[in-house]
Amino acid sequence: MFAFFSRSIAAKLLFVTGISIGLVLILANLALISQTGDRVQASTMEQSNAEAIAHEGKSLERSLSR
Repeated sequence: MFAFFSRSIAAKLLFVTGISIGLVLILANLALISQTGDRVQASTMEQSNAEAIAHEGKSLERSLSR
C-alpha cells in the first residue's frame, strides 16, 4: 500500500477522486432513501385516513338506516 502512495501524483489523484465520487454517491443515495421513506409514509397515512373516513361514513349510513 505504501508503494502506491510513493508513486506519481496521477495515481494519488485517481485514488482521491475515486473516494470522493464514492462518497458523493453514497450520500446522494442516503438522501434519496430518506425522501422516499418520508413520501411513502405520508402517502400511507393519507390513504389510511381516506379509508377511515369512508368506513366511518358507511357505518353512519348503516346506523341511520336501522
